[in-house]
Amino acid sequence: MTTPISERRSHIRVEMPCPVSLTCPGGKDLPDARVENVSDGGLFAVAPIEALPQFGSELDVKLRLPRSTPNSFMYEEVRCKATVTRHQPLVGGNQTAGIALRFTKPMDLMLEA
Repeated sequence: MTTPISERRSHIRVEMPCPVSLTCPGGKDLPDARVENVSDGGLFAVAPIEALPQFGSELDVKLRLPRSTPNSFMYEEVRCKATVTRHQPLVGGNQTAGIALRFTKPMDLMLEA
């Protein structure tokens, strides 16, 4: 279900597409955002170009992490604040861009690499 991404970062990043709700300053939700990868320090999501929040904006994040046990599957909801640290144009002409977010405080999400 998860695949580690090799890189030199403080926190191990794991490919984990999962539901996310991103709320911009002023209470406006970022429509159709989806998580590509996540770590204890932040996440990388894809969102429509026309809706990207400004660099340095603080967003409210509601992340639903998939969790499973031998007998069940569920989502664990995590809420936090995060700062926009980077925008990244994506190849393919689908009018989306990547957005990197750094959590205000690193979290222990118990991600499996």
